[in-house]
Amino acid sequence: MKTNSKNIGIALVASVMLLFGCRKEELRPMARPTPVAASSTLDNKDPGSWKISSFHIKEKFNSDETVKFEGWSFRFNDDGTVLASRKEEKVKGHWGIKIQNRKEMMVFDFGGLEPFYELNNYWEVAKKTPQYKLLQDNDDSDGTTGELLFGKL
Repeated sequence: MKTNSKNIGIALVASVMLLFGCRKEELRPMARPTPVAASSTLDNKDPGSWKISSFHIKEKFNSDETVKFEGWSFRFNDDGTVLASRKEEKVKGHWGIKIQNRKEMMVFDFGGLEPFYELNNYWEVAKKTPQYKLLQDNDDSDGTTGELLFGKL
């Protein structure tokens, strides 16, 4: 009986050590984007609503994420908030502009809300016109690339 108790005790200790002793990858929360100035990418010169015209993630397999945002419109406010709306649904997030390595970057933070968390990133502003904004992400750590196209409504 002592042997069974001893074996169970050892197994329990080993399980606890395995469960809590393994180092988990630390996930750093994204810093909340700073409010934007009136001269930013989506600003008072381009008031109105925007939609996601195209959203592709390229990994081992290409993934078209556009359908997840069908029917949603986005309004970018000068106070750094972004409001996504679809019929009666509304989702609030944050956005900002950052210069990184001499490149203009748009930053989004929608928290963990599905599917909006997929936008949480630092996106390079690849091209912008009054009618569309092409954003790109090249994640060197895992080879994933993304392309996000906002079109004016």
